[in-house]
Amino acid sequence: VSLKLNKGEITGLIGHNGAGKSTLMGIVTGLILRYSGDVLINGENLKTLKERQKIGSMIENPTFFGNMSGIDNLKYCACMNKQKFDYNKISRYAEMLEMDSVLKFKVKTYSIGMKKKLDFMQAIYGDPNIILLDEPTSGVDPYIIPEMRKILRELADKGSGIMVASHQLSEIEKTCDKVYMINRGVLIDEMNISDLPEDADLEKIFIERIDESVKAGKK
Repeated sequence: VSLKLNKGEITGLIGHNGAGKSTLMGIVTGLILRYSGDVLINGENLKTLKERQKIGSMIENPTFFGNMSGIDNLKYCACMNKQKFDYNKISRYAEMLEMDSVLKFKVKTYSIGMKKKLDFMQAIYGDPNIILLDEPTSGVDPYIIPEMRKILRELADKGSGIMVASHQLSEIEKTCDKVYMINRGVLIDEMNISDLPEDADLEKIFIERIDESVKAGKK
């Protein structure tokens, strides 16, 4: 896989289960340390980078301290990222996500969707240079998803480079500027969303590319 995440751009990453989406994100975030190849951030190799870039990440199944409140979990995450927590930096996002009234409650009382929104908030806190989101809208109320899209576009406009991995291809079309398709750990296609015809079906295109990739692998 060789791909590029640009500043000010929202990039989609799609592939079937086990294609390597989460593995790729784990490498960039530093959760996976043993890998071949290189990750370059602003031209510097991640393996030898002296000063870590601000990378916000959201995993598919978030884990928080259940006996702590939502706000205390956010404070903890900020501390782990060596940031001073300031609620004013995230209060507007909390309102947009309808989380402002529940952050004082213990996370063990949260629904799956609420935990996803809390994870989204910790990932974007402090406007990171790089934001990696794995299935960010899965389990989230449909009427909140457009608000998440607005927030991501705002962050991209501020200069963040954002990558979204998702199986919800319609959401990728609505959210992203371009998309990478991977199959069995191999990049099989990339395209700009704006270049797709209005009646294009990203799901159909993806399936066709997968079939082409499988056929090419058998030759």
